Amino acid sequence: MTELQGKPVAVVVLGDIGRSPRMQYHSLSLASHGAEVSIIGYPGSSPMDEILATDDISIRHLHEWKFRPKSRLLFLALLPFRVLYESLALFITLFCLIRTPEIILVQNPPSIPSLIICKLASLFTGSVLIIDWHNFGYTILGLRLGRSHIYVQIAYWYERISGRMADQNLCVTTAMQNELKTVWQINAVVLHDRAPERFRRLTLPEIHSFYLSIQKSGMLKGMSDWLPEDASKTLLTQQLPDGSIKYLSDRPVLIISSTSYSPDEDFQMLLDCLAAYDKEASDTAPKLAVVITGKGPLKEYFAQAMSRLRLTRVRIIQVWLRAEDYPRILGCSDLGISLHTSSSGLDLPMKVVDMFGSGLPVCAVNFNCLNELLVHKKNGLVFSTSTELKEQLQDLLSEFPVCKQLSTMQKGVAEFASVRWDESWDKNALPCFKQTSKPFRTMFSMAIFILACLIFVSYILH
Repeated sequence: MTELQGKPVAVVVLGDIGRSPRMQYHSLSLASHGAEVSIIGYPGSSPMDEILATDDISIRHLHEWKFRPKSRLLFLALLPFRVLYESLALFITLFCLIRTPEIILVQNPPSIPSLIICKLASLFTGSVLIIDWHNFGYTILGLRLGRSHIYVQIAYWYERISGRMADQNLCVTTAMQNELKTVWQINAVVLHDRAPERFRRLTLPEIHSFYLSIQKSGMLKGMSDWLPEDASKTLLTQQLPDGSIKYLSDRPVLIISSTSYSPDEDFQMLLDCLAAYDKEASDTAPKLAVVITGKGPLKEYFAQAMSRLRLTRVRIIQVWLRAEDYPRILGCSDLGISLHTSSSGLDLPMKVVDMFGSGLPVCAVNFNCLNELLVHKKNGLVFSTSTELKEQLQDLLSEFPVCKQLSTMQKGVAEFASVRWDESWDKNALPCFKQTSKPFRTMFSMAIFILACLIFVSYILH
């Protein structure tokens, strides 16, 4: 497939590239169709192995603004300088450090300054600008400053105006598509998140091998009192004398939750649920081994909260996995939990998509548009309180490992997972990238645009 053969494409993340799976999937899909992809973003987490192994994908790291003040006043005072710094770094990279792109794909959020700088690059080079709307940037800023703050109002109008300057738009939900069309007057194509083929249910030998390796690495030390001393056993499995693998009869339920430890995820709800489950659990109730993956600003706060819990039938550990190990731990698990609620109410948790791809039913916090992904009692359960989640766990797992409702939902998960990322991308996104480069913009139009940018920056600084 060479529809984009030789076309240089810039994929702008303006975040940690390794923690931007959707943009990495975009890059792999573009490269599979012949494009020469340059991913522009910040270093941090390691990207997927497939990204590093693909010759037609290169990574160009930006120098990140390092100063992250905790003081709100200092944050506000330095915000304009951070915007100018990031603008300059992105501008130089797009114009000087990569091959001139014919297509620029930019992730939103963050909106500031990536949208305006990518538009400038599009004007000067005649490249096609495509925005991939994951959420609204102003709503995330509003979580910290409040929706009525002047910076949030400026961010709203900036995002709304600059968003309309794109040549093509993609978005993650039908609800967001409707919002963009009716309120923002932006036409967008829906590209729902779908798991790639590497997310799947592992076989028993694969589960046994993976858990042997992570037990030896010390990753499971937080539940060391549950780990068998017998070298033929893991937390979940046992190797028989004939070499075959079986589940342990008394194995715990393996629950996975992926979080960014951010304000739009109520992690305390999960801790309250697990504490209540443990308090009410009998000696015969299923044990819960809960693995929390992810990084974020509130990680240490909740690590301390977990350390204060005294649990008998529940163990909780926090881990940060290599990109290649994340699908494996999902492929071993029995149930997923999602705490994502969305700052806009219009995006969906990609981690649930990953869980579905691995065959996991999911219990998820309810919010607007969740039903585009999770249908209650079909491929998961919806909850609103810690008590409701606790009751769901008790009902679902009471007869573990024989769980009729869990088995029924696994069939619904398999139905959703039958459509993978590559198929969805080729159908919905590829036509947007087939648009040819635009003629070079006139100097007059560029001058008008630059003047508008200068007026906008001047307004922020004063």
